[in-house]
Amino acid sequence: MAGELVLSSLRDACSQDPTSIKQAEERLGQWEVEPGFYTILMNVFTDYGIEATIRWQAVVYFKNGVDKYWRKNSVNNLSDEEKVGIRAGFLRTFSEPENKIAVQLAVSISKAARMDVPLNWPDLLPALSEAVQSQDTVIQHRGLLYLHHTIKALASKRLAVDRRAFLDLSNNIIGYILNLWHGLHQTLLVNLQSGQKDANLTLEKATLTLKILKKLVVFGLKRPHEHSEAMLFVEKLFVEAKNLLQIRKNASPAIRELLEK
Repeated sequence: MAGELVLSSLRDACSQDPTSIKQAEERLGQWEVEPGFYTILMNVFTDYGIEATIRWQAVVYFKNGVDKYWRKNSVNNLSDEEKVGIRAGFLRTFSEPENKIAVQLAVSISKAARMDVPLNWPDLLPALSEAVQSQDTVIQHRGLLYLHHTIKALASKRLAVDRRAFLDLSNNIIGYILNLWHGLHQTLLVNLQSGQKDANLTLEKATLTLKILKKLVVFGLKRPHEHSEAMLFVEKLFVEAKNLLQIRKNASPAIRELLEK
């Protein structure tokens, strides 16, 4: 199964011709259990020279495959060798320029992380931590998006060993994420008050850190009311909510809509 053949089928799946779409989907459906298929898909959606619609089609097929074939006990599961390459590939996608593709990647990473972290994927969380501390706006944004989905997946695990690992993770990163959220929120207030154009991105990043903090506090701490950083977070929430409500009162319709979202 050649990469060019897969690329051609993905292109046909994006066409306006119903016959071409149907034939392409049948071919791709047959290949989804073939060894190497998901590596080829990753090569397609990580190639920024390929049209975004085709890359998006590739990453959607990829996400669905991770959902079906990543488990070791699933029929036609991915080989350990292919998984190693895919995990490494995931950590090279922090510069993804298309937001809708990054969302599909975030979901794919979280599905794999739920089964592989920490034992089989020890370098994921350090990589995400490094990304969210990046000075590059895109890399930090993707890092927060991936971390949000990963934390959400890990928080849902219920085995005792997994719960202990998540408790350790939460205690280790809550302080940094709290500081990051507060810094982003202060920047957001300045941007909103001055009408800067990047308020959208700052709001999105602040919201992602807020969602991460929520999962850490609710699922990652045994006694949140006895945890100083968790209580500091709750205190700051009331103050920052009041600040946003004040800005909303006098905001333009466009900014008001942004805040209400």
